[in-house]
Amino acid sequence: MQHGQLVERLRQNFFSTFAPLLDVGKRYALIDYPDSFNSGDHAIWLGEKALLAALGIVPVYQCSVQTYAPATMAAALGQGAILLHGGGNFGDIYGLYHEFRLQVLRDFPHNDVVIFPQTAMFFSDTKLAQSVEAFAAHGKVTIAARDALSFHVLTRHFGNAARIVYASDAAFMLGVQPRQGSANFDVMWLNRTDREGVYSSVIAEATGLRDLRDSEANLGVFDDGIETNSVVAVSGANLLVSDWYCLKIAGGESARKFQALDFDQRSRFWVSRAMRLLSAGRVVVTDRLHAHILCTLMGIPHVLLNNNYGKNFSFYESWSRPLDICLLASSAADAWEKAHVLLAQSGARPQAVAPKAGPQPSDAVHWANPNNLHDAWSYRSERAASYVPGGATVLDVGCGKMMIEKMLPENCRYIPSDLVSRDERTIVCDLNSGEYPPQEGVTHITVLGVMEYLTDPQAFWRWLAASKARIIFSYVTYDPAFPPPARRGMGWVNDFVSEGIVELAAGVGYELIAQEQIPPDTQLFVFDPSQ
Repeated sequence: MQHGQLVERLRQNFFSTFAPLLDVGKRYALIDYPDSFNSGDHAIWLGEKALLAALGIVPVYQCSVQTYAPATMAAALGQGAILLHGGGNFGDIYGLYHEFRLQVLRDFPHNDVVIFPQTAMFFSDTKLAQSVEAFAAHGKVTIAARDALSFHVLTRHFGNAARIVYASDAAFMLGVQPRQGSANFDVMWLNRTDREGVYSSVIAEATGLRDLRDSEANLGVFDDGIETNSVVAVSGANLLVSDWYCLKIAGGESARKFQALDFDQRSRFWVSRAMRLLSAGRVVVTDRLHAHILCTLMGIPHVLLNNNYGKNFSFYESWSRPLDICLLASSAADAWEKAHVLLAQSGARPQAVAPKAGPQPSDAVHWANPNNLHDAWSYRSERAASYVPGGATVLDVGCGKMMIEKMLPENCRYIPSDLVSRDERTIVCDLNSGEYPPQEGVTHITVLGVMEYLTDPQAFWRWLAASKARIIFSYVTYDPAFPPPARRGMGWVNDFVSEGIVELAAGVGYELIAQEQIPPDTQLFVFDPSQ
C-alpha cells in the first residue's frame, strides 16, 4: 500500500474513533503537554490539536506535568472533560507520567476523562493492580489503546474499570507531509539514546564503517528563526547517525526565541527538526516508533527495528503491515542489509516518469480492497443525503460502501456506480478511461470523494451537466499547508480551491446553492442547473 493511502486510512481511523466521544458543546482541558526533547511526543500533541481543531474544540486549559495547577484548571474547566495526552507511557516504565495521570483522577473525581492512544506496559503486578483500582474508583474514564497488544492488556485488566477503545496514533492526524530538505546520505540512522534504545554500541560493527566520525551538524534555516544543531556521527555520504535527543538550540538569541514559544509552537519546533534529520537520508533505519510514523507521513523508505520491550513491532503489526516502504529488521546488521535493499529499489525507480499519452486507468486494485473504504465517511454521506427529497432517483458515482442509500428519504430510487462492483446492481465504470454510467431518469447525482482522483475533471463536469440533475459533490480543497506533493502522496491528481470548483460548475451551466464544511478537511457543494 502506498504511504499516502495508509496515512489517510489511519487518519480517518483516529478521527472516527474520537469524534463520537467528544461533544463540541463541552469544555475541555488538554493536559500532560510533553515538555521534553522527544519529537515523537510533540508529533502526537500536534495530531491531538489537529483533531480538536477539526471538531471546532478549543481547550480552555492546557498544561504540562510541570505546570499543572489543579485549582486553575478546575476554575476554567467546571464540569467539562479532561483529555490526557497519548504516547507510550501508560504503565510503570515512565513512572512520573503515569503517577501524574493517577493524581489527576484523584483531583477531578467527577469529570469525564479521555486518554488519547497509549502503549500500555506494566512490569510490576503491584503497580498494575494499583492503577486498576484508581481507574475503577473514578469510573468515568475512556482509555484508547494504540496497538493490539495494548488493547489486550487494557481490556483484560482495565475492562471493568474503564471504557477501552482502539485507535491509531494521533500523529497520523497531521496527514501526508513533504520531505524537509535534501537527502545527502544513503542512510540516516535515527537511533534511540534513551532507556528504550539497544543499538548504540553495535552500529559501527553492524555497518562495517569503522570511520564513523563524531561531529555537529547545523540543520539549516527554519521559519521560526531558531538556529539548531545536532550531534551526529558520519561516514562520508554513506551514513548519518543521530537521535532527536541530540538536537541542540544554538546560541543565546535562539534560546530566547525558543523560550518565547507557546506549547504548539514548541511542538512544531521539535517535529520540524526531527523531519529535517530524517529527510537527510535516502533511506532511514530507526528504532523509534515516531521516526517510523514520520517517515510514513513523508514517504521515506525505512527499516524499523524494535525497541527494548516490543512496542514498535506491536504497532507495526497492528497498523503498518500493508506499507510498501517499510521493512522490519531483527538486528542492527539485518537493518543495514535491508536498508541497502531499499536503496537498490529506490535507485531502480526513475525519479520522474513522463505521463503516458491518452487516458490513464484508475487504481482498481486499491478500490477493490474494502479496507480502503472508511466508515468515517458516513457523516459526509448523511449530509449529502439531506439535500435529496423523497421520490428522487439518485445516481451515486463512486458509491463505495453505498452508505448514502440507507440515509435517503423514502421512495427514492438508488443507482450505484463505481470502478469495481459493490453488488449486483453496480454499474461498473472507469471515469479516467472515459467510461460513464447512463443518466436516463436521474434527478440527483452524488459525487463524494471522487474528483480528487480524476485526470480530466473538465470532461467529467461536461458529462455531469448533460444530466440536468442536482449535483451533490464533495472535495478536499487545496490548502497551502498541504501542497501538491503531499496531495500526490494521497493519490490525488488535481488541486482545486473552492472558487475553482464553483467556476468549473459554472462553466457548464451550474450554480452553487449550498456549501458546508465536513470535518476534518472536506467541502460539500450542492449545484443546480442555472435558470
